[in-house]
Order: sequence, then structure tokens, then C-alpha cells
Amino acid sequence: MRNNDNLPVMNWDGDNSALHARVQILNGEPLILAMGGGFVINMTTGASCGCRSVDEGKHFVDCDPQCVLTKLAGDNNLPALATLGAAVAQAGMLIDLEPARSHIIIYD
Repeated sequence: MRNNDNLPVMNWDGDNSALHARVQILNGEPLILAMGGGFVINMTTGASCGCRSVDEGKHFVDCDPQCVLTKLAGDNNLPALATLGAAVAQAGMLIDLEPARSHIIIYD
């Protein structure tokens, strides 16, 4: 797992967050989406989207962007989140997940 301390954090608050995140992603700027309490990231989602589990399951890395964001959007009833998958893929960026903190880490 890479060090993400220098990445900006965006607190997810709905459709506006998706719009702002999309702009940042398409500009090639990495970010961490802090999804907040109640957001579920489960091992099934990670495994089915090509993620590798590291740190004894504390993180998922190298996830397929479109797959993982679509599944997380469905699991958490956040359709706006699914729209970011294409932007991440188009920008050639990667996704890691940090379930304990409900973070989606988008980087190049």
C-alpha cells in the first residue's frame, strides 16, 4: 500500500461530490473520497473487481475502476458514485480501497 498522506480528501456529500470528483479525476488529479459512516466496502466487492487484498485484508489495491465503483454504488445506493468509474478509467488512474475508514483512493 502506497503512502497517501499527501492526497487531498473530499468528503462525499452526494451528487455535487460526484461532479467535483469527476472534474478532478479528468484533470489527472488524485484524491481520496471519504465516504463517511454507513458506507460499506466488503471483501466480495473487492475480490470480484480484481482487487488484491493486502495488510491482512485491511486494504484492497489495484481495483478495476468501473467495476468497483459500480458495485460500491449499488451496495450503498449511491448511483452518482457509479458515474465516476468511466472517468477514472479514461484518466488512466487506479483505485485502492480502505474499508476501515470508508476511503476510496484514486491515484495515478
